[in-house]
Amino acid sequence: MTSASGVAGGTSSNNRCFVGVPLGNLRDEGVTPNNLRATDATFRNQATAGPQSGNQRARETTLVASALFGFDAATLVDAHVHMDFMSNMREVADDAASRGLCFFANTVTPQGYERTCAQLGDLPNVRVGLGLHPRWVAEGLCDETDVALFEQLVSSTRWIGEVGLDFSARYVADGARELQVAAFRRVARAAAQAGDRVLSIHAVRSVGTVLDALEESGSLARCSCILHWFSGSTDDLWRAIRAGCWFSVNERQVRTRRAKEQLKLIPHNRLMLETDLPPAEGVVFSANEIEASLWRTLSHGTLRSQN
Repeated sequence: MTSASGVAGGTSSNNRCFVGVPLGNLRDEGVTPNNLRATDATFRNQATAGPQSGNQRARETTLVASALFGFDAATLVDAHVHMDFMSNMREVADDAASRGLCFFANTVTPQGYERTCAQLGDLPNVRVGLGLHPRWVAEGLCDETDVALFEQLVSSTRWIGEVGLDFSARYVADGARELQVAAFRRVARAAAQAGDRVLSIHAVRSVGTVLDALEESGSLARCSCILHWFSGSTDDLWRAIRAGCWFSVNERQVRTRRAKEQLKLIPHNRLMLETDLPPAEGVVFSANEIEASLWRTLSHGTLRSQN
């Protein structure tokens, strides 16, 4: 079904239905850096702009994200945005649809997911992710009841995010690290058991532990895992690439020296855009701010010169 804006929502506009293309269509067998780079020629051939233009990169990243999330006729896709932080989320989403903008709207708690679904679940340009953010777990804002609710809700949605681990000093004291790891292992197991899920994953100073949990649970094999705002080592990056992970990048990330080097390694058919906006909860926001951030990412030399 296609809306007036031309953005389709697969077989159903309900975020709790299983919409979009089968993940196996994009999954590589025997993943290596070389064969991933070979397959990304498909995306380059479909882009008609100059070899290093922002327009070409926009087409490439939109093709990748549209296939993964089941969007049709998208102009740009924000693969990690927090609509749940916006006091005017429906207004922003409706305006975005008129611009051809599509969103993977990550949430931070299961209750936040349910609230966001109530407002945005009928929109074909939005996928709402079921979240259990590691910082909320570390600070006691999500407890056993929330983890259990997350496990219950996994069966009703294909979209999961934001989940993961954060081993920054602030979030590991007084047993918080262990709480995070235990919760994320349950998240990964629930996703693997359900199968064919798309996860947006927070992995701050914790990429190795995140990948261990995903591998041990079976999520790496049975789901599609997006590493949001990747900040790990180059060794971690190669491990994630070989495991078939996707990556979403934003304007703050691409300004760093590390990103300049690491973006050269990420295959085009595993790269998407994100904003991770807004920066705080309860704010009035706009589709224009999101679109502008995406274009700033695309226009940055680090991304435009990626091979």
